[in-house]
Amino acid sequence: MGRWAGESPCAVLAAVGRNFVCSELALGATLRAREGEPVEVSAGADAHASTTRAAERAVFDFLEAGAAGEAKAANERVRAGGRAWPRRPPPRWKKTLSGLKPASFAGSLCAASVGTCLRACARVLSWAIFGGHAKVGVHP
Repeated sequence: MGRWAGESPCAVLAAVGRNFVCSELALGATLRAREGEPVEVSAGADAHASTTRAAERAVFDFLEAGAAGEAKAANERVRAGGRAWPRRPPPRWKKTLSGLKPASFAGSLCAASVGTCLRACARVLSWAIFGGHAKVGVHP
């Protein structure tokens, strides 16, 4: 146990353990963070059978923190009111066309049009060379 020598197993588990439990709350939402107990966070699933799959990314993120020796500090941040997961909030991208800049929208549209035109040209060329609807790359 190295650095935890002399500590009780319950104290070590409370310091570096995290319990992912079923809850209707979002993945990583803090449910309970009392001193002397493992931090409880939402697994992001409301059925116990789904918790492992739903919390997979958060669990491995926490395991990586533990491997780097940061599990205790991560749990202390949660006890102080910080986020359990993700460590950094993801960027907020607008999913509507109103959030796109005109240049980026025009560029995307142009790229899609060029791709469509290239595919059409390839089909015409294939038809001109092989005639009809021959499948390229298939040998009789």
